[in-house]
Amino acid sequence: MFLLDEYEWKNDACFLPPDEELVIYEIHVGDFSGGIDDPNARGTFTSVLEKIDYLKELGVNASMELIFFLFEIIKFIF
Repeated sequence: MFLLDEYEWKNDACFLPPDEELVIYEIHVGDFSGGIDDPNARGTFTSVLEKIDYLKELGVNASMELIFFLFEIIKFIF
């Protein structure tokens, strides 16, 4: 890991808690929803949005979306 201090961040006006209070959930959109009992379609951002309240209930206050194009590539290969 490295720090790049020269980059000027833009459009970053969202609130983030202090680092020691962050609860980050890494989301892979392709696998996040669409299980057997889940009425939502698998692999859609809409399905992820519909579960935001659930993540908040768990105490999650930040998310990181993992690469989403790889899901279709892996599905195609296997």
